[in-house]
Amino acid sequence: VSEISTAIALSKIQNGKSVEIVLEVKDISDSVSSSDKEKIESKLGNSDLGMYLDISLYKKIEGEETTKITKTKSPIKISFVIPDSLLNKKTNVVRTFKVLRLHDGVVTELEVKVNGNIGTIETDEFSTYALVYTDTTVNVINPKTGDNILFYISLLGLGIVTFVVILLYSKKKIDIIGGVNNE
Repeated sequence: VSEISTAIALSKIQNGKSVEIVLEVKDISDSVSSSDKEKIESKLGNSDLGMYLDISLYKKIEGEETTKITKTKSPIKISFVIPDSLLNKKTNVVRTFKVLRLHDGVVTELEVKVNGNIGTIETDEFSTYALVYTDTTVNVINPKTGDNILFYISLLGLGIVTFVVILLYSKKKIDIIGGVNNE
């Protein structure tokens, strides 16, 4: 079906008609169906639900009805803004995002690559998605910075005084034993 559809679209382009591919990403957290919620939430595991998204792809051919595309031959990259309310603000926590995609009744987990507040996924099916996250607490170890500095300064001073005393004693010993006097 998609090869025929693509061939028809190409022939229309050759005949001077414009073709647009439109990607639409909407927050549907307030309107997702209870059955979709149930299917997705059963796959959350240790993750927390961030938000529900409808990611849809459309083909618009000039002078014709818009057609919804539910599957592509190969995955496409989609980037989206992660809301501030879902970004990690704690220094001792690492937040990992993933997406749960619900398509034709099947929930699939997708990796999310995050750069700042932009999440990117690769997908070839377009329907209901859930952005979910897992927080992992990390131990922050603060290195000791100069806690014993006075001790080390005192030790250095004592070492210098000891060196000077030994040097002076050695010089006097040479004068007494060898009778050498450089004055």
